[in-house]
Amino acid sequence: MLALLGGTAWLVGSESGLQVVCRGIERLAGGQLVLQGASGSLDRSFALRSLHWRDATLDLQLEDLQLDWRPAELLQSRLAVIRIAAATLRIASLPNDEPLTVPDSLRLPLAIEIGQLQLGRLEIGEYAHPDGKAATVVETLVASLSSDGVRHHLNTDRKSVV
Repeated sequence: MLALLGGTAWLVGSESGLQVVCRGIERLAGGQLVLQGASGSLDRSFALRSLHWRDATLDLQLEDLQLDWRPAELLQSRLAVIRIAAATLRIASLPNDEPLTVPDSLRLPLAIEIGQLQLGRLEIGEYAHPDGKAATVVETLVASLSSDGVRHHLNTDRKSVV
């Protein structure tokens, strides 16, 4: 029992534990996810130099992610993020002729509180050339989000659409 508690404390409370968790998540994603430059720890704040998800239809790249949160609140079915910030989010997807559909519900499995959400730049790229030229659609987005799981409130402080 002590070994299990000690191992959990190491995974959650150390930078090397964070790196082990990142490698485990990458393996679970079957090669579709690459996490680079993990620093910090899961118990309060951490950073990733880059996160890259690529599957058959979507390529998503996030650069310079920083997250400061209170993970203990997950025990009360609440995701509490003090601050989440990223320099760049680049999205590219394959063209699709299927019409968009409205989801049946926006209900979330838990309450969410994000005190500060910052994004330096949102880019839309080409799926065939994920590292090529991209169009910037939003610069300097600052927002906050609160949700009880049913009702969602997004407050946008400042944004610049290009």
